Amino acid sequence: MAGEHGRLSRFVPLPNYVFDTLLPELSATEPRVLLVVARATLGFSDGAGGRVRRAQISQRTLCAKTGRASAAVSRVVARLVELGVISVESAAGEPLRLERKPSPLLRRPVRSYDDLFLAYRGKNSNATAPR
Repeated sequence: MAGEHGRLSRFVPLPNYVFDTLLPELSATEPRVLLVVARATLGFSDGAGGRVRRAQISQRTLCAKTGRASAAVSRVVARLVELGVISVESAAGEPLRLERKPSPLLRRPVRSYDDLFLAYRGKNSNATAPR
C-alpha cells in the first residue's frame, strides 16, 4: 500500500481540457508526444508555486519516450503546434515557425528539434513565464 501511495503522490497536473476536448481529436501518436511535453513542463514546479513553462526536449528523447520514429514525431510536433497545444521556441523564448524541408531520402518533411524548446500551450495550463 505504501508503494502505491508513493506513486499517487507524484503526478502531472494535466488539465481536463486534454481529456474532455482534445483527446478525442488526436491520432494515436499525438497523445504520446503531448504527454512527454506535459511531463517535462507541467510535471515540474518552477520554484515559485507555478509550473515550468517550457523544456528543452531533443528529437531523440521524444522518439525514445514515445516509441515512435523521428519522422512521425516531427509530424506530430508540427500538428500539435498547428492545434495550438504546444509551441516550439528558440533558446531565447521566441516562437519558431516550423518550416519543414523535404528529406531526399524519405520524400517527406522532417525536422529535428534538438536545439529547440517545447512548451505546453493547452488551455488551463497554469504555466508561468520564464525568468
